[in-house]
Amino acid sequence: MGRARTAKNMIQILRYYDALYRAWGAQHWWPAETQFEVIVGAYLTQNTAWTNVELALANLRGTNLLTVDGIRKIRLARLERLIRPSGYFRQKAQRLKTFVGSTIAMVSDAPTRLNGRIW
Repeated sequence: MGRARTAKNMIQILRYYDALYRAWGAQHWWPAETQFEVIVGAYLTQNTAWTNVELALANLRGTNLLTVDGIRKIRLARLERLIRPSGYFRQKAQRLKTFVGSTIAMVSDAPTRLNGRIW
């Protein structure tokens, strides 16, 4: 029963989404240069003001590390320093590393394909 209900709920949510998309179209409301940046921004925006997220994103952008491969290769301590303006930087840095690691595990050539090109 649980899976059937979950599937039914997902279908209903997709119907709502489709209706809203048909009525309003793409909103382009999230300020990001790539789809990967949207994901990173979503992690960083938790429990903080957007202006602080912008500082953290600028730090990553300024060091050319706002990519899947950049987040994967950077040492955790350095990532923490770069995203510090977003608050809870230790937890967020670890979660970004975990997300990128999980993504790479799912896609064999992720550093090539996921640097903001297929999100």
